[in-house]
Amino acid sequence: MSWIDKASEIGVIAVAEHLGLEVVQYSGHPSIKPCPSCGSEIRSKSSGDKRGPIGPRKDLKGFLCHRCKISGSPVDLVAFKEYGVRFKSLSREEKDNVQQWFEGNWGDLGRYENNYKNLEPQYPDSQELETFWKTCIRITESKICRAWIEQRWIDPEIVALYNYGTAIDGSTAKFPWATFKKKNWSDTGYQAIFPLYNPQGKLTSVRARWVSYQKPLSKVINPSGCEVQGTILADRQALAILQEKPLDDYDGYIVITEGDPDYLSWATRNKENTFATFGVFSGSWNNDFASKIPEHSKVVVATHYDNDGEKYFRQIFDSLKDRNVKVYRSNNKHLDV
Repeated sequence: MSWIDKASEIGVIAVAEHLGLEVVQYSGHPSIKPCPSCGSEIRSKSSGDKRGPIGPRKDLKGFLCHRCKISGSPVDLVAFKEYGVRFKSLSREEKDNVQQWFEGNWGDLGRYENNYKNLEPQYPDSQELETFWKTCIRITESKICRAWIEQRWIDPEIVALYNYGTAIDGSTAKFPWATFKKKNWSDTGYQAIFPLYNPQGKLTSVRARWVSYQKPLSKVINPSGCEVQGTILADRQALAILQEKPLDDYDGYIVITEGDPDYLSWATRNKENTFATFGVFSGSWNNDFASKIPEHSKVVVATHYDNDGEKYFRQIFDSLKDRNVKVYRSNNKHLDV
C-alpha cells in the first residue's frame, strides 16, 4: 500500500484534527472548520447553518468546502493547509514535505481515526429552544394549522391541551436555526411545530411541518444546522416513561408510530393515558430509548408497511430482543423477545 493510499484509509477527520482544524458535528454528520483555503468558519451565515464549511465524504476519504468549493483527498487537505493548493500542483520538494508529514505522524493519526464517532450531537441552544417554544401560539389559534389537523381526523383541542404540537406566527421568537432558505419559519408554510424529546424526557429539538395548501419542497424540516437524531415524539404517558415516572393509568402497552400525523392520531385517542405513544422518524430510535421501556411491556410497532417502516420495526425489535418484552407488528402478528 502506498503512503497516499494509507492516508486515504486514515481519512480526512484524523488528518484535520492533527492539522489543528476543528471537527464539529451538526445534523448527524461531522464537519470541519475553518477551511484552510478560504478561511470560512461556518457553512452559511444567512441561513444559520452552523456546520463547518468542509464536509467529509461518507467514507471519509475525501472532502468538499461548501463555501469556496475546494475538494480532494486527505493528502490534498494537508497540501491546502501548508501550501494553499492541491497536492498535484505542488513542486517536487513540496510533495516530498507532505509525504514526510504523513510518515512522521502515522502513530498520532491512528489515535484520531475514529474520534468523529464520539462527537456530541449539536441541538438548538436549550435557552433559545425554551424561548421559542414559550412564544409559540396554541395550535388551535392558527387557522391553517387547525385545518391541517382536522383534515386528518385528529382532535386539535387534545393536541393543544397536552402540547403535542403548537404553531408559530409573527410573535414567535426568531432564531437562525428556525429558518428555511433564508426565511423564518413564520414566513413560510412550515408553521406547525412538534416537540422532540431525548431519552431523559427533556425537550431537545423540534420539527416544523408544512401546512400550507401549496405543494411543499419537503413535508417536514428540522432546525437549520442542528441535530434531530436521537430524539423522539412522545405523548404524556410516553414522556412519563422516559422520565421514569409512568402515570397511574398505564396498562403496559406502548405504541410506536412513524411520522407526525400517525403519532398525533394515536396520541389523541389516548385520552385516559392507558398506553404510551411514541413517534419515530429517521435516526430517532436508539438503545437509550429501548432501555427506558419497562419490563413486561407490550410494544406495538405501527410503522408504515414500506421499506422504512420495516426498517424501523426491525431496529426496535433488535433493540428489545434481550428484554422481557413482547413486540407486536400492527397487523396482529407478534414476536416474543
